[in-house]
Amino acid sequence: MDNFKKTIMLFLSVFIVASLTACMGGGGGGVKPGDTAGKVVTVPMISESGEFPAITHEGTYGSGVSTNETSTTQSASVEYDEDGSVISITIDSPTAIITWNKVTGDEFLVETVPDGLLFPAVYAKSIGIGEKRYGIFSASTSMDMSYQAFGLWSTENEIANAGSVGALSAGGITPQSVIPEVGEATFSGYSIGVYAKVPGSGGYVTSSDLSVGVDFGTRELSFNTVNTRQAGTGLSAGHLDMSGTLTYSSTDPVFRGTLTTESGLSGATTGRFYGPGAEELGGVFEVSKQGGLVSESYKGAYGAKR
Repeated sequence: MDNFKKTIMLFLSVFIVASLTACMGGGGGGVKPGDTAGKVVTVPMISESGEFPAITHEGTYGSGVSTNETSTTQSASVEYDEDGSVISITIDSPTAIITWNKVTGDEFLVETVPDGLLFPAVYAKSIGIGEKRYGIFSASTSMDMSYQAFGLWSTENEIANAGSVGALSAGGITPQSVIPEVGEATFSGYSIGVYAKVPGSGGYVTSSDLSVGVDFGTRELSFNTVNTRQAGTGLSAGHLDMSGTLTYSSTDPVFRGTLTTESGLSGATTGRFYGPGAEELGGVFEVSKQGGLVSESYKGAYGAKR
């Protein structure tokens, strides 16, 4: 079994359960994660549901097999009732279809003042017989983001002793033909991640302020997160502040690059532009470091707008 992914799943699930337990009186309606993006991409002007393309990064563990996979061909969907409250969220990941649904007793919470996060979030929890599913997703309309959502999820099958941990960036993809070819822009937003250190107990969910400078002429992005905090406590996790350079080509609008934290974790990020005129961007990342018997892993997602 991969102790990394099980540890990450544990810290993610503990944080979500604590947030839901503390705030279940806050209601579940109002903010629609990714709703505007869904209307733009698939069914414009229909607000009750929307399905949109997604970039995912997922790690699985169990049965002695561990995998990590980044995909730009998956999808996610959100369904709303007549009052605009979330009924269900579904993620079509590389290995499984993950769903939370109020009809079957799953719980959702929209927080305008989230528990230790830097941005509004939708929490999802589903605990069935032998299986648990948790998610944290950006409440994009409260963040004034019109074309995307991003977040984390985890699953655990206690019977099979297996599960998955994933990060998601989803939205209305900018057509290649309208991405600017000259000029510069700065995108501001947030990231969310989950950090684990094995062996040890140094694991937690994080959020960070994000700034991405884009040079459309050279097709280069300068990526920086700062003010990284532990969710739930608000304590600084500045050693997980990240930076790096990303690029894309004239034939492939998906940008890729390497990110490195202040403490030396390093790894890949994949993302793309969202909106009819590249008004927003988002992506996923995973960085890690192996030092003797100690291993560290940090994965997550991000979103930003001009």
